[in-house]
Amino acid sequence: MKKGYIYTALSAIIFGLMPLLTKIIIARGATSLTIAFFRVFYVTIVLFFVLKIKKIDLYLEKRDLLSAILTSIFGSGLTIIILNESYNYVDTGIATSLHFLYPLFVAVLCCFFYGEKIKKKQILSLSFALVGIICFMSKGDGSLFGYFLAITSGLTYAFYLVKMDKTGLVKMNALKLSFYLALFTTIEIFTMNLFMQDVVFKMDAIAYGLLLVLALSSSFLATVLLQKGVLLLGSTRASFICLLEPVTSMIVGILWLNEALTFNKGLGGLAIIISLIIFLKE
Repeated sequence: MKKGYIYTALSAIIFGLMPLLTKIIIARGATSLTIAFFRVFYVTIVLFFVLKIKKIDLYLEKRDLLSAILTSIFGSGLTIIILNESYNYVDTGIATSLHFLYPLFVAVLCCFFYGEKIKKKQILSLSFALVGIICFMSKGDGSLFGYFLAITSGLTYAFYLVKMDKTGLVKMNALKLSFYLALFTTIEIFTMNLFMQDVVFKMDAIAYGLLLVLALSSSFLATVLLQKGVLLLGSTRASFICLLEPVTSMIVGILWLNEALTFNKGLGGLAIIISLIIFLKE
């Protein structure tokens, strides 16, 4: 159980560093769809060779194949696309905070579709989490469409976590699962780009290097850690540990993006930490 907490916490911290890299790459001429595409494309290539070297069989049962396709297209794939797009309309801190409504969505999905009861402790913990998220939001910043995109990314991510947990995908080899999720997402974005023509290929070497770092850290390392965390903790508990991500993003913004530590941000971070303490207390 402790390993599950550690894996999930490390995953959340790594994901929390991603908005910083995303901002830097966009400043070098990339679009949100460009970042989404290369995140999964790089990982697909790397994981293919890793699986071959480790001699891990790529065969999937039809049921697992269908689950992986659905989880990728409507879960991890849409999350990457929508969340990155929301950065064009609202501040990354706000987008990340709204995205973190997903623990609430996870609890609701598990309640309505799998009959899991929402305990009083979870309701109290969720209340503090929501207070924290509201505190992170700045008045008047961004657009309603940006808010909608960020919240929707939370819903698709909740679908991703629940689907992995309830279909048993997390019991699959983590590298193998990550490969298929990345592969199907690459195909999804490539197909979208045939109509949108929004993926930029003319970038400098630094941009491509940063995209590789972003891909290996988020779509590979953090994703594998999260899969292990979900396997050991379940989707609901793991989703609460992931609340460390917006706190990490806030700290990164203050230290490296010269963002001010306002009263609301401090209160929001404290509320989320309290939320985690309540949820984890046996």
